[in-house]
Amino acid sequence: MRNARSYVLLLCVFLPVALVLSQVPSEAAVRTVKSSYAPDEPIEIVYDNLPGSQTDWITLAPREHADDQYGEWFYTGGMRSGSHVFGGLPAGVYEARVYHDWPAGGYAVQERAAVFVQEAAPQQPGPALVEIPPVPRPTLRPEPRPSPVPEPVEVIWSASGQGTLFAPGHGSHNYRIHELDARRFLNGGTLIVDVRIGSGQSWGSVDLYGEGQPLATSGVPQTLASAWDLPPGSNRRITYVFRKGQIFRLCFEGNWGSPQGATNTYTYSATIKPAPDHEPLLPPLPEPETDATPQETAGNRRAAETLWRQAALLQQQQRYEEALAKYKEGLALFRDPLIAEHAEAMEACIGRLNTLPDIAAARPEAAEYEIFNNWNKAAVVNTPSGPPAPTRFTISRPHVITYINTYHYFNNGTPAGSITLVHQDGTLYGPWSATGRSGQGGVRNAIWETTPQETLKAGTYTVFDSHPPTWSHNAQSDLRGFVLVKGRAAP
Repeated sequence: MRNARSYVLLLCVFLPVALVLSQVPSEAAVRTVKSSYAPDEPIEIVYDNLPGSQTDWITLAPREHADDQYGEWFYTGGMRSGSHVFGGLPAGVYEARVYHDWPAGGYAVQERAAVFVQEAAPQQPGPALVEIPPVPRPTLRPEPRPSPVPEPVEVIWSASGQGTLFAPGHGSHNYRIHELDARRFLNGGTLIVDVRIGSGQSWGSVDLYGEGQPLATSGVPQTLASAWDLPPGSNRRITYVFRKGQIFRLCFEGNWGSPQGATNTYTYSATIKPAPDHEPLLPPLPEPETDATPQETAGNRRAAETLWRQAALLQQQQRYEEALAKYKEGLALFRDPLIAEHAEAMEACIGRLNTLPDIAAARPEAAEYEIFNNWNKAAVVNTPSGPPAPTRFTISRPHVITYINTYHYFNNGTPAGSITLVHQDGTLYGPWSATGRSGQGGVRNAIWETTPQETLKAGTYTVFDSHPPTWSHNAQSDLRGFVLVKGRAAP
């Protein structure tokens, strides 16, 4: 009987552990950042351990297509590891396929990963009732269709570098600057920068500035392109389409959520895909009725486009009123029908949003409710650098945060630490000390809990946990750390 009990106990311990270990991702050569994507949502893939040939290439293709059929594709340019963002696709099942050393490697697929594109599940009822229209996409210039087989790309410009970044403290900037001289590309092109953050303490942030743009010293920077909150050991690709040759400044620093003075290393590799010589500098638009000279009209248009890029960034940060003001400021300089239509729709939505009652506030005595919860019952993992994707949530009006927890199943005996929230403008809330509670299987300190009772302003917040290496996550949480946030609408 004692032996039978021991055997049952062994099974109870072994089977959950085996289930969890079976979910640990292997060192696959290609994988998606998310477990699934919505129709037309950009699809980001990460690749590792490639041979390093200039003509290794990766494509997205419907799963049912033969290996010699492909969709959108790109050359890795000799990079062994990195990431790439493909355009959105209709609902269906696709594959990311890795091919080596074209044309010698032929159409032999070396690695493949499933890509799921599906309609999003209906959202639970919440306080937000009005959807702000999405940022208007500029009319893209038609790209040449690929030939029946991929052709090697001649790299005529490249740059690379490395350095050490420093965390400046929230709200400040302390850049390490690298100049990228693209003046030879008179007709513009596409700047592609692949960044890798080292294994140090600080997370990384990267900002791309154009010629003549002042570097920010505090607050949210106005840049051409950015990649923020990059965890240690991560890769990221920044892409920017420019229309005239110029000197860019690529700026590295620690993110605002890292301890001030924390450091890390970084490397980057940059290439430029030049625009065809025959391609016009700007896509054609109906000429407005004006007495201005052609030079003045072109100047107004360039200034308006700069303002519209700033507006798009503000809209993505859910700073809608500021974004609308920027859209209108640009339209005062140059009238674009698409931007004007978008600004009108956005203004109407903001008006409705400001007049609708808040569901949370309408509850009796502003009852506590779940603001954000990405917990799920699937097996979890953790990585030395922490969850690969930042954990964020948004509130549309001020709330009192009453409760936060994070999950640390494989904690190796680590006691509970602290939890911090950082607003999109860099404002720091916390850190709040957490207490540990036992989790599934009696794991001590698996659940970290804190009760801030602090009022947060409206906006988007990033959650920071004081011990990322044991912060549990999985594919079902979109590779973000498990967190539950509760609160009530502020009076």
